[in-house]
Amino acid sequence: MRYPNESIVVKAKKTDRVELRTISCELESCPLRDKGQCILVSSFGTCPHGEYSIESGPTLRSAKSWDWMKAKKEEVSSLGWLKSPPTKMAFIGDHVYLPYAHMTMCQTVPFVSHAAFIVSGVPFVPKSEWKLKNVLALIDFRPRALFGGEIKEYQKNVVSLFKDHLRECDPSMWSEVIRERPQYDVAQNYVGRMALVKTLKPGITIPAKDKRYPVEWSWDGTVLRTTSRHAYGDTWGGMKGGEVEITLTPDDKTAACVADNSWVISGTVFTD
Repeated sequence: MRYPNESIVVKAKKTDRVELRTISCELESCPLRDKGQCILVSSFGTCPHGEYSIESGPTLRSAKSWDWMKAKKEEVSSLGWLKSPPTKMAFIGDHVYLPYAHMTMCQTVPFVSHAAFIVSGVPFVPKSEWKLKNVLALIDFRPRALFGGEIKEYQKNVVSLFKDHLRECDPSMWSEVIRERPQYDVAQNYVGRMALVKTLKPGITIPAKDKRYPVEWSWDGTVLRTTSRHAYGDTWGGMKGGEVEITLTPDDKTAACVADNSWVISGTVFTD
């Protein structure tokens, strides 16, 4: 399967060649691709099941450049477009994808490639090595900075996120973890996570993102509503008035930052 990663790339100089960038995948099914996502969209992404390729065309100076671009656009017009996935584990082919900061530095876990010096590792572990001892090793890991000292951000932030994702993505492994370490079996904290609005509990009020524009939205399970004047401007709205009431129907991708654990229900879907 082949997917265009970007539209035709036109370089700034007329002596540069135009390019078509595409992604090829050997898997019939991929949990990320099924959501319109791919690791290889990022220029630093690597995946053992895919390949990123660049096809160069004529220079912009050439009279054939526009014909080449038109032909290539038609060639990929029927293919799906991809975006970068969230930083979240996934089971891809015969590997487990673990895109967490500093994790590939853990030498005791058999990643496809470990991080070393300024070289990033390949954040995939073979499924055959997805065992309790390796999961615990990742939880206990304390990465060291290049010039000494622990990278404390890993234990402070990365491990808690990894445990949350493990609970959501692999309940069976999570059960093994809490049997080994029952102290981890506590209520999950969702505050700060991004979730699809349509899957959140109705009757909530979503606070403003920016205090300079205090727009709050109430969610009734069907539509979002706000009466904030900051959500409307006379200059672009074309009408002056007093009170404002705006109704917004969220689409399947509309997400909000969870401000209270009570917002989360059994069917809540997180985007991070």
